Amino acid sequence: FIVDTYHYNNHKESDELCRKWCNPAPMDGSQPNLVIIAIDAEGRPYLKRAFNTQVCEQLNAWLGGFAAILKRMTANNFNWMIHVMLYYHTQIVQSKQQRNEEDEDEDEQEEEE
Repeated sequence: FIVDTYHYNNHKESDELCRKWCNPAPMDGSQPNLVIIAIDAEGRPYLKRAFNTQVCEQLNAWLGGFAAILKRMTANNFNWMIHVMLYYHTQIVQSKQQRNEEDEDEDEQEEEE
Protein backbone atom coordinates (compact mmCIF):
# COMPACT_ATOMS: atom_id res chain seq x y z
CA PHE A 1 0.00 0.00 0.00
CA ILE A 2 1.77 3.13 -1.22
CA VAL A 3 0.93 6.45 0.45
CA ASP A 4 1.64 9.89 -0.96
CA THR A 5 4.87 11.59 0.05
CA TYR A 6 3.18 14.19 2.25
CA HIS A 7 1.58 11.53 4.43
CA TYR A 8 4.64 9.28 4.36
CA ASN A 9 6.89 12.04 5.71
CA ASN A 10 4.59 12.35 8.73
CA HIS A 11 4.93 8.65 9.62
CA LYS A 12 7.24 7.67 12.46
CA GLU A 13 10.77 6.73 11.44
CA SER A 14 10.60 3.85 13.92
CA ASP A 15 7.61 2.30 12.11
CA GLU A 16 9.49 -0.41 10.18
CA LEU A 17 6.29 -1.89 8.72
CA CYS A 18 5.36 1.46 7.18
CA ARG A 19 8.92 2.14 6.02
CA LYS A 20 9.09 -1.20 4.24
CA TRP A 21 5.61 -1.46 2.67
CA CYS A 22 4.31 2.12 2.28
CA ASN A 23 7.38 3.98 1.00
CA PRO A 24 6.48 5.93 -2.17
CA ALA A 25 10.12 6.02 -3.31
CA PRO A 26 12.24 3.18 -1.88
CA MET A 27 15.89 3.58 -2.81
CA ASP A 28 16.80 -0.08 -2.31
CA GLY A 29 15.62 -1.17 -5.78
CA SER A 30 12.63 -3.07 -4.40
CA GLN A 31 10.10 -1.05 -6.43
CA PRO A 32 11.71 -0.08 -9.76
CA ASN A 33 8.40 1.20 -11.12
CA LEU A 34 8.26 3.86 -8.36
CA VAL A 35 11.77 5.30 -8.77
CA ILE A 36 13.46 6.17 -12.06
CA ILE A 37 16.86 7.48 -13.05
CA ALA A 38 16.78 11.01 -14.45
CA ILE A 39 19.56 13.28 -15.71
CA ASP A 40 20.19 16.71 -14.16
CA ALA A 41 21.27 19.89 -16.01
CA GLU A 42 24.96 18.90 -15.71
CA GLY A 43 24.29 15.47 -17.19
CA ARG A 44 24.57 13.58 -13.90
CA PRO A 45 22.11 10.77 -13.13
CA TYR A 46 19.93 10.98 -10.03
CA LEU A 47 16.97 9.03 -8.62
CA LYS A 48 13.51 10.59 -8.63
CA ARG A 49 9.92 9.50 -8.09
CA ALA A 50 8.34 8.08 -11.22
CA PHE A 51 4.97 9.74 -10.61
CA ASN A 52 3.33 12.52 -8.63
CA THR A 53 1.78 10.94 -5.55
CA GLN A 54 -0.09 14.15 -4.65
CA VAL A 55 -1.97 13.98 -7.95
CA CYS A 56 -2.89 10.38 -7.15
CA GLU A 57 -4.15 11.52 -3.76
CA GLN A 58 -6.28 14.23 -5.40
CA LEU A 59 -7.76 11.73 -7.85
CA ASN A 60 -8.55 9.32 -5.01
CA ALA A 61 -10.25 12.13 -3.09
CA TRP A 62 -12.35 12.97 -6.17
CA LEU A 63 -13.31 9.31 -6.62
CA GLY A 64 -14.18 9.12 -2.91
CA GLY A 65 -17.08 11.46 -3.60
CA PHE A 66 -18.69 8.64 -5.56
CA ALA A 67 -18.07 5.91 -2.95
CA ALA A 68 -21.72 5.61 -1.90
CA ILE A 69 -22.77 4.96 -5.50
CA LEU A 70 -19.85 2.72 -6.43
CA LYS A 71 -20.02 0.40 -3.42
CA ARG A 72 -23.57 -0.66 -4.32
CA MET A 73 -22.64 -1.75 -7.86
CA THR A 74 -21.89 -5.19 -9.19
CA ALA A 75 -18.25 -5.81 -10.11
CA ASN A 76 -18.92 -5.37 -13.84
CA ASN A 77 -20.89 -2.16 -13.35
CA PHE A 78 -18.21 -0.86 -10.96
CA ASN A 79 -15.42 -1.52 -13.46
CA TRP A 80 -17.39 0.12 -16.28
CA MET A 81 -18.25 3.16 -14.15
CA ILE A 82 -14.66 3.65 -12.98
CA HIS A 83 -13.47 3.37 -16.58
CA VAL A 84 -15.97 6.00 -17.74
CA MET A 85 -15.23 8.31 -14.81
CA LEU A 86 -11.48 8.13 -15.41
CA TYR A 87 -12.01 8.73 -19.13
CA TYR A 88 -14.05 11.88 -18.48
CA HIS A 89 -11.69 13.04 -15.73
CA THR A 90 -8.76 12.71 -18.16
CA GLN A 91 -10.66 14.68 -20.82
CA ILE A 92 -11.40 17.48 -18.33
CA VAL A 93 -7.79 17.67 -17.12
CA GLN A 94 -6.41 17.70 -20.65
CA SER A 95 -8.80 20.43 -21.77
CA LYS A 96 -7.80 22.56 -18.75
CA GLN A 97 -4.13 22.04 -19.58
CA GLN A 98 -4.74 23.02 -23.20
CA ARG A 99 -6.61 26.18 -22.15
CA ASN A 100 -3.76 27.11 -19.80
CA GLU A 101 -1.21 26.62 -22.59
CA GLU A 102 -3.30 28.75 -24.96
CA ASP A 103 -3.60 31.49 -22.32
CA GLU A 104 0.18 31.44 -21.83
CA ASP A 105 0.72 31.69 -25.60
CA GLU A 106 -1.65 34.68 -25.78
CA ASP A 107 0.18 36.36 -22.88
CA GLU A 108 3.53 35.87 -24.64
CA GLN A 109 2.15 37.33 -27.89
CA GLU A 110 0.80 40.38 -26.04
CA GLU A 111 4.18 40.93 -24.38
CA GLU A 112 5.93 40.82 -27.77
CA GLU A 113 3.65 43.53 -29.20
